Amino acid sequence: MLYVKEKGSITNKEYQELFKVSRQTATRDLSELVKLGIFERVEKGKYKLKTHHESNMSQS
Repeated sequence: MLYVKEKGSITNKEYQELFKVSRQTATRDLSELVKLGIFERVEKGKYKLKTHHESNMSQS
């Protein structure tokens, strides 16, 4: 989360390299973070943190 907060976004490839996981695992993990309302997918294979306001709206 800190990485994404500092950098602004993360790609699937960056996630794989940071956590030493397969593409499938990175996709699954990032998709789960989207489902939880923590990340949003901004384009294919690229994700960013949702803003506090956006996170609250998704839980309503």
